[in-house]
Amino acid sequence: MAASPFGGHPRLGRFVEWLESVGCKVEIKVRSHSVTGRPYQSLEITGPAGSSVVVANPDMNEPLAPSMVSYLERRLAMQTPFPGEPQQSADVVYVADDDISQS
Repeated sequence: MAASPFGGHPRLGRFVEWLESVGCKVEIKVRSHSVTGRPYQSLEITGPAGSSVVVANPDMNEPLAPSMVSYLERRLAMQTPFPGEPQQSADVVYVADDDISQS
């Protein structure tokens, strides 16, 4: 697990605090399900450049896996100090098993 200035996997609440500190707009809204009509909460985040993401039924104490951190970063078009999944580099070359010469 990669370390960050805030430890390992951040909780959603800490992630949101950081987003607000860099200019993101964060709102929790109550919505109604389109089929059942039942209410649910949504966490709506808008990045400084206008990109956005919505998280349904947010649990602010939930630890964010690196894949979720990467998803939120992609949706918000920003880089955070939290550990995400490694980015694919254009310099990475994939080699098929049959291309490897046997010694």
